[in-house]
Amino acid sequence: VRGGELDPEGRPQTLTLVAGQAVALTPEPAEPVDAPSELGAARSEAQGLIEAASAEAAPAVEARAQASRAALLEALEEFETTRRRGEVLRARQRGLARTHPPAARALLPQLVDHSQALIRGRERLLVRQERAAAIALASGQELALDARVRAALDMDAPVSPAAGHP
Repeated sequence: VRGGELDPEGRPQTLTLVAGQAVALTPEPAEPVDAPSELGAARSEAQGLIEAASAEAAPAVEARAQASRAALLEALEEFETTRRRGEVLRARQRGLARTHPPAARALLPQLVDHSQALIRGRERLLVRQERAAAIALASGQELALDARVRAALDMDAPVSPAAGHP
């Protein structure tokens, strides 16, 4: 997934890699380049790149980490706002279902649109979380996730064997 941004249709932008290619995390969109296809060679090259990084790059890396955390929190705010709008819309539809069923049915397209917006918002939030974690890891830090992010992404939910997970 490229940069945590959405394409014009609202889907995360993607970048496909094949064996022997790699992409560097840079502020600008990167294109795949030839890279080692053997694990040992990849580790050696990665170690060399890490050792070659100078202290001069530290402020830029920290700025990228802060920007990615800010983008994550922005996506979280948008997701939570969308979710709250949906709760209001569902409550309104439930109330109308009891008193005025035709009006309740008229809200169904809005509920569908809201559900789709919520899915897109969750995908964007997940992409931003993964990008922030990758940038934090690349800078030698660990991303401490806000409890709201964890809740929005259901990261603390137990894995159910019935859902096909071991």
